Amino acid sequence: MQIQEMQIEVNQFLESLNVDMRVVIVTNCRDDIAKAIGLYINGTIPVVDLKVNVSFGNVSVNKDYLNRTLTYDEQRFMLAHETSHIYLNHVVPRAIDGFIDELLKNCNRDVHAFINGAKAFLYLLNIPPPLSVIAREQEIAADVRAISLTGNENAAISCLTKLVNGKLDNYSHTWEALGVKMPVMTMKERVQEIQRRLCSLNQCVSKPSSCLKSSDEISQGKPSDANFTEPPKNNTAKNQTITRLTPRRLITRR
Repeated sequence: MQIQEMQIEVNQFLESLNVDMRVVIVTNCRDDIAKAIGLYINGTIPVVDLKVNVSFGNVSVNKDYLNRTLTYDEQRFMLAHETSHIYLNHVVPRAIDGFIDELLKNCNRDVHAFINGAKAFLYLLNIPPPLSVIAREQEIAADVRAISLTGNENAAISCLTKLVNGKLDNYSHTWEALGVKMPVMTMKERVQEIQRRLCSLNQCVSKPSSCLKSSDEISQGKPSDANFTEPPKNNTAKNQTITRLTPRRLITRR
């Protein structure tokens, strides 16, 4: 996809989320695969009694990497994932994390040693720091929301699998202490948690064997529902079912 096409996709995702004013700009970047920054505001401004429903920010993607590595549907998932970060206001904890990092850069060496030592101690006790827990939750929440926007779980799983070159035991995200990168979660843990939440949303707890997949099935990019069939490519096909998640509930349209 070209940047203009990606912009159209992002606008359509925001429209499906019932965002009235959409000011999220897609740009190209080379220092990362994809990232997003922005806010979603839906409420009334008290002083002027003005109701606003606006999303603004920036989705930056490495266009060359995406076009070289991912299929069209996988790119749509990536764009939906980054758009979801903005819609779910994930930028706030990230901004706090960045602010703390900047403060620590100006601290003396003893403070750095104390902070890193505390991180390592928490890791040894298997107690992740709050921001790493938030990061894990945000990534999975954005994944689930993105799948609800694209309606394509298969593309989501294959996209995530490609990000770690098929090695699902590799880390999806890490945090650093004493110069050592420590795992927030592996890609396998991330995919399995996505599957669990999708199963819960689709009320398939009564048949867990058909919801959760083995590691081999994950690596092959298979959807979590054993009865899943690929939707027809023609959007005008009859009886096509599209499921998407609104801010309040899961809706199925026919």
